[in-house]
Amino acid sequence: MHIERRDDGSALGYLRVTETREGYGGDRVLALPLGWAEMESSERRFEAAEEVRLLYVAVTRAKEELVVARWPDGRDTSPWRALRPWLDERATLLELESRAPAPRARVEITAGEADRASAEAASSLAAMSVPTFVHTAVTELAKASRSSEPARTSGPAPTSPAHGFRGFSWGSAVHGALAAAAAEPGAEALRATCRDLLVEHERPLDDHGEPVELIELLDLVRTVRASELWRRAQSADRVFSEVSFAVPGVPDDAVEGRGPDAPIRVLEGVIDLAFLEADGWVIADYKTDLGTDPDFANREVAYRRQVDLYAEAWSRLTGDPVKERVLFFTAQGRVERW
Repeated sequence: MHIERRDDGSALGYLRVTETREGYGGDRVLALPLGWAEMESSERRFEAAEEVRLLYVAVTRAKEELVVARWPDGRDTSPWRALRPWLDERATLLELESRAPAPRARVEITAGEADRASAEAASSLAAMSVPTFVHTAVTELAKASRSSEPARTSGPAPTSPAHGFRGFSWGSAVHGALAAAAAEPGAEALRATCRDLLVEHERPLDDHGEPVELIELLDLVRTVRASELWRRAQSADRVFSEVSFAVPGVPDDAVEGRGPDAPIRVLEGVIDLAFLEADGWVIADYKTDLGTDPDFANREVAYRRQVDLYAEAWSRLTGDPVKERVLFFTAQGRVERW
């Protein structure tokens, strides 16, 4: 490769593309830019100058004396080889004596002492292998709570795959787009971000490599930005989006078998939206479910528990009360508050 850096601060790069072949024939060139020979010559001069620069840096690091090892016979491939003529004229040859190695130290220990030392080491390793803290995701606790709470009436069964759960990749793209929208980017910047998110999360592409869901994602973002919740967030004293947190002290009722010697539980999660109004914080979570699959009612129970855990963690972290919890179902245009 060759990079041309211009006076105006811009840069232009060139690549030679080759294919590795077995044997001694060398690589086969598949493509190269016009004028590559001159570019390659320039790069080789640069590489040679860079070797000199690195050698200079290494040599001048010595404060009082520099010791250079040399292989007496054969071809010298050492990075120090450029110093060889200078060393031949000016260096002092160090004669190193051949010495027998010192005898190995002997440890005087009885079999009983060795057994006791081994047992102590095993006990110490066992003690150190016990975790002092463990990480628990909010989503894990919320899902665990579904078995202990009554499910709501289930909605109709999906009639086609389009009515089912769209997967985590779509949800991740939606969350990323809404987080980007919170920074109030321009229309073109937001469109580019949404496109990149869909490509990154491997959503379907058309024959031209463009995401087929781009317009849908942009429409969804526009809908959320036009909502009352978004307007409140934009006028709030403080607003945060996609906030990662870790707070010690998972609620006891969420952890089975918790004893006095149990490790500290650290609750982890990502809060989609948090904003501060005059009388307290609002915690909101976006969900992309269509709400037509049979298991949606059970998931909704877990979602509410998830937001409750977010609110509890936020209160611990900030020391301030959370006055309102919100679930925003973006595909349904529905908001739940409590």
